[in-house]
Amino acid sequence: MIATTKPNVTVNEIPAHLFGKQLRLLCQERGISQEKLAEMADLHRNYVGVLERGGQFASLEAICKLAHALKVKPAELLKNQP
Repeated sequence: MIATTKPNVTVNEIPAHLFGKQLRLLCQERGISQEKLAEMADLHRNYVGVLERGGQFASLEAICKLAHALKVKPAELLKNQP
């Protein structure tokens, strides 16, 4: 039998939460609200809110739309990922 251990990962280190924190930071730096970002990225406001809270992983399409709206490369949204 092989013993496995789960690393101690806090909620703030989960990739979806890290993505949300980065998304929120970029929006705050630009003075863009969730609602405005959703409009600019052609995404539903509720979906953008869920992403900011880290409640869901973003689709590749959403990452690209958000990056375009924020005028950054998609990699900037994925910064600080494990």
